[in-house]
Amino acid sequence: MAAISKYIKSFFRGDFLTVIKADRNIPFILYVFVLIILYITINLLIEQTMTVRQENERIIKELNIDYTQKSLELISIDTRSKIEEMLREKGSSLEKPETAPVRITADK
Repeated sequence: MAAISKYIKSFFRGDFLTVIKADRNIPFILYVFVLIILYITINLLIEQTMTVRQENERIIKELNIDYTQKSLELISIDTRSKIEEMLREKGSSLEKPETAPVRITADK
């Protein structure tokens, strides 16, 4: 039991690395560790960028729908019958002219 306890303590202290002469490979191990950290960081940044892009695309679609609705409303307001109807709803006494407009010229 004492031998198992000794090996466990040796493992957690890192003594097994010196036994297998891993101290020569510490620069390579650090290099691999830095590469793994860099890989994880880049993937997280890409995922964050994609999330922002998808949100922006959703907002653009909503704004495009709003733009289309507003332009259709403005086109429908442009008709004479719609303008007359809106004037009646507002209680205006304005009526369409009976005769065509006439150009007034000034004689010198």
